[in-house]
Amino acid sequence: MIKPLALHSHDQVAIVSLSAGTLGEAFAAHQLQLGIARLKAMGLQPCFMPNALRGRAYLKDHPEARAADLKAAFVDPAIKAIICAIGGDDT
Repeated sequence: MIKPLALHSHDQVAIVSLSAGTLGEAFAAHQLQLGIARLKAMGLQPCFMPNALRGRAYLKDHPEARAADLKAAFVDPAIKAIICAIGGDDT
């Protein structure tokens, strides 16, 4: 069993939207700001992947963009954790 390392203050965490792009919609702006504030309160640095906030229509039509974000997060040595902004069937 491979156990992930514990997160430390100032670690970067990637935010991806693997199912829906709801977090990129204007009506969810307050949730976005709340999430950022909570991660920062834990001492973490949120790093939104390039397509994470592109909105529902774009991410629905471009599953390859969702996959590219996840792949990029896995290979970036600065990223210490990956957080899915929203779940769903495609996640």
